[in-house]
Amino acid sequence: ELYLPLRLLLAPSIVYGDAPGFVLLLASGWVFVFMFMPLLNKDRARVGDLVAGTIVVQRPKTLLLPDAAEKRLDRRADKYVFRDEQLDMYGIRELQVLEDLLRQGDSSEAAFVLLRTIADKICNKIAFDEKIADNEVLPFLRSFYRAQRRRLEGRLLLGERREKKKQGTLKKGK
Repeated sequence: ELYLPLRLLLAPSIVYGDAPGFVLLLASGWVFVFMFMPLLNKDRARVGDLVAGTIVVQRPKTLLLPDAAEKRLDRRADKYVFRDEQLDMYGIRELQVLEDLLRQGDSSEAAFVLLRTIADKICNKIAFDEKIADNEVLPFLRSFYRAQRRRLEGRLLLGERREKKKQGTLKKGK
């Protein structure tokens, strides 16, 4: 669609030799149609795209969302510390669910009850002995999210991948 029309424009005598002038005029028109068709339609489609019924799709630029639990990333700033065996109780899917909940940022009473329930279930499952106050539920979940994410990403660097959580709960006192 580009090479032949350009050749006709730049060296018509090589292609047509001693062809009549109207053939040269038709060839020039054909060249302009093929060359300028992408500029003349809203989809910027070439003639070949129009004939074949295809479309050109541009991949949008990927933007990363900010970390869901992010207020600060400094590990020393986390009030809550979790042991590896506690973090091993949950997998990638649970981390993604927690991330979705933290991203919502809903401050309604129903959302708080849901977050409180999740925090209590996590504490029970991982045998976390500290009592979480109502005003500490969100910081606790953010700390757990950051620690869990670090743990899973660290294990992934070693080639280990675990999709689901372990069955059972940790026993108190371990």
